[in-house]
Amino acid sequence: MKSVTVRDLQKSVRECVDIAQDDRVVITRHGKPAALLVGIEGDEWETVVLQTSASFWKLIERRRKEPTISLEEMKARVANPRAAAATAKRPTNARTAGETLFEKYLQQNGYLDYDFEPEIEGADAKPDYRIRTRAGEILADVKDFEPDDVRLLKTGTGGAIDVHRRIRNRIEKLKNKFKTMRGSTPCVGVLHSPGIAVDVYPEDPDVMLAAMHGNITISIPFDERRKVFDSSRTRYGFGKGAQLQPKKNTTISALLTLRNVPVGEFRIERHLNHISEEREPEFGDAFADLGPDQESQAGLIIWENPYAANPLPRSVFCGPFDERWGVDEADGRYRRIFAGEGIALMERERSSAEHRPRKPRPGRRT
Repeated sequence: MKSVTVRDLQKSVRECVDIAQDDRVVITRHGKPAALLVGIEGDEWETVVLQTSASFWKLIERRRKEPTISLEEMKARVANPRAAAATAKRPTNARTAGETLFEKYLQQNGYLDYDFEPEIEGADAKPDYRIRTRAGEILADVKDFEPDDVRLLKTGTGGAIDVHRRIRNRIEKLKNKFKTMRGSTPCVGVLHSPGIAVDVYPEDPDVMLAAMHGNITISIPFDERRKVFDSSRTRYGFGKGAQLQPKKNTTISALLTLRNVPVGEFRIERHLNHISEEREPEFGDAFADLGPDQESQAGLIIWENPYAANPLPRSVFCGPFDERWGVDEADGRYRRIFAGEGIALMERERSSAEHRPRKPRPGRRT
């Protein structure tokens, strides 16, 4: 191995580069190693980038720790991928995308005391999580909308999309999971959509409330005397398809929509709004402490089951990027009853930006 000082390197760069193709060259400063010159002549750009990427090698390390399969099993999967996918067993402690994001949420919001797939005494199945909070234990089961489940669910000949069907299907699976967990512990279902399901909208209140309580119905009385529909007496209600009723699915305390809140996107949007108004941005808010690696935050929308045998305590899941829907104690109506400071700030900022008059740009001098 050859060594060269920084001063000598400036005089013989080409010679050192040639030597580095066969042997490494140590560059010294004040007699101590400062850098290493490695030859990569003949390598592809992609190879060089990957060899020097810290994130790539971290990925390799994680993959090396994952469960392996035999050569025979790999050949069987290649020969018959459909059969292999149907019979493949889930590795111990493996996480789905929804479970990974849910654990991110728990850690970000201080719920660090939880078990994955715990044994529950007297229950036939394991929930995905048991979470210990100050308000008591909570059992949670995560339901993902899988990529191969992404397809238009058309009904009838008109090609209408049933936006409730797959959410109701997940509610049915939650019922089967929780049916033997009849203690005093609240049980919640966590719904996670990767954002590629064109007919799943678990963040939309109209869709979620209809999936839970029945298809939304609209009734407009007809005024016989004037021979017109009286829109002033329009009534809204729920019809067929209700999954949560006084004597149905009462073991489900709430449904939780799990989502990634695009904080970074909002910060850029807000910064551009401030620039357009020719004023300095203000960062003294819920986003001030977020670093560059926190451009998205996990958040929940809690949809309470008003008929739950064990209601979910309202003191849990109240983070800055959470929302909660439930019965308002003031008037008995089901509505949004909580929005975290991060969500509230985003809504206020966007609302004010929409209604704020724009300053005209000065014209160009001629």
